[in-house]
Amino acid sequence: MSNKEWVFHTPQATDGLHKVVSPENSDLKHLVYSRLWLSEKKSCDLEATDNERGLVCLNGKATVLVNGESYTLQKNDTLYLPWHLECTVKNDAPELLDVVLIEADAFKDTEVKLIKFEEVKTDPERFEIAGSGVYARKVYTMIDQKKVDACRLIVGLTCGNQGAWTSWPPHDHTKELEELYLYHELPEPGFVVQICLNSFSEIDLCEVVKEGDVAIMPRGGHPTVAAPNAKSFYLWAMAAHNKEHRRTDLAKTIAPF
Repeated sequence: MSNKEWVFHTPQATDGLHKVVSPENSDLKHLVYSRLWLSEKKSCDLEATDNERGLVCLNGKATVLVNGESYTLQKNDTLYLPWHLECTVKNDAPELLDVVLIEADAFKDTEVKLIKFEEVKTDPERFEIAGSGVYARKVYTMIDQKKVDACRLIVGLTCGNQGAWTSWPPHDHTKELEELYLYHELPEPGFVVQICLNSFSEIDLCEVVKEGDVAIMPRGGHPTVAAPNAKSFYLWAMAAHNKEHRRTDLAKTIAPF
């Protein structure tokens, strides 16, 4: 493990864009996580960069203007934006708008794609109940490898059961993909324990995480377990190191689990 942190804390909600995690301050090579909050009638211009972006609406209702087109995002809806595109995010609703920005360095032209959560919930290719028993969880893949032509990004949401495990058995996709978890809808006094390990005896991280915390997984397995009064609910984002690795079927279970 390097001397850089593997758990980061999202700042308090204030208007504007806040970059939290990037390759500049972590062991990640590609992923960038930022948080955008906007009060009623506020807007934010996002400049064109060399990164592709996924905008995930966690709360409120967003209007995103891109190349003269308008896209509406409600809770858990996602908008994929290719590189070299600027956009404007607006909040026309009275409640605070809360949007997650996930980015990764891009290498080709792709297309804007709106992904509605209500459609993903009923799509067997993008929704599954993974695992069983005490490690069963609902997995929603918003930016997937089949219906969104992205460069590196795969983004989704996982919801575990109360007091249960997720991302079990421990699995590793270090050579192919890096990953982060953003914990959400985890009210106090609930918490989750995030573990990162390379083997049964080699544990990089075992730390309590709370609402708004971000755990990065540049290597190793990354199971979680919730306190009896909580559920593991998190936004997850992966970035493929190479274009042929932008898949979700490459993980290998860590022995002896």
